[in-house]
Amino acid sequence: NCSVDLWVELLPALGHPVEAALPFTVLQDFEGDQFTFFKFPLEDLQALFGLSVQELALYESVEAQALTQLRRGRPVLVEVDAFWLPDAGDAYRKAHVKTSVALIALDRGGKRVGYLHGTGYHELSGEDYDGLLRQPAVLFPYAEFVKRDGVAQTGRDLLDTSVALLRG
Repeated sequence: NCSVDLWVELLPALGHPVEAALPFTVLQDFEGDQFTFFKFPLEDLQALFGLSVQELALYESVEAQALTQLRRGRPVLVEVDAFWLPDAGDAYRKAHVKTSVALIALDRGGKRVGYLHGTGYHELSGEDYDGLLRQPAVLFPYAEFVKRDGVAQTGRDLLDTSVALLRG
């Protein structure tokens, strides 16, 4: 799913080994009609890497507030319309589908965005930039930012914390 794909790319980009954060995967279960949703628990990201994920209360444009957070060194996680994502395959310019991206770079003047989505880093510009960040959204966005506000475990401490999460 897009949430797991995003974190699998974002954690190494922030300098963290994604494997340490995978204990949650053993909890997936079948609920009679579906499997439980696969998602990195935010408390695990805090315990392992000192990362706090906070909701970004959008009172201005996504563009303006993302720029503020990016200037503070914080990736911005946004649910966006895949219609404007060149890497979105069949949805690009054909279908309005919700997906999550991690905004990593934003150049307001040059109308360029660098973001993590799916299996890698991508960039978009021009009309796609306007569609993603400036036009009235077809799908109302939900946004969060990633704040480094704790201690990132390393070495044996990281291993011990990961194993404790697995045992839990």
